[in-house]
Amino acid sequence: MDNPIGKRCSDIDNCLSFKKMNKIKLYDRIVLASDLPDSSFKAGDVGTIVEIYGEGNAFEVEFFALDGSTLAVKTVPGALVKPVSSSMMLHIRELAA
Repeated sequence: MDNPIGKRCSDIDNCLSFKKMNKIKLYDRIVLASDLPDSSFKAGDVGTIVEIYGEGNAFEVEFFALDGSTLAVKTVPGALVKPVSSSMMLHIRELAA
């Protein structure tokens, strides 16, 4: 997990403290931190939290196409999810047919 200045957390206490400070809430937009295994979703894809499991151990995330249609709802491990920030920019990619 990254800390506020973008460095990897070196000890578990700092990581847990950082995660609590940036608690993801229901209906927050999130970004995948890495590719979602066994799916077409890639690091950087944006979704919306629709359910939270085990205080953030996992999330149910709804992914949308640019026109607003739902592409999928997936259960995503908490380690693969990060909150959006004002320093992030959207990037559009075509989905494989």
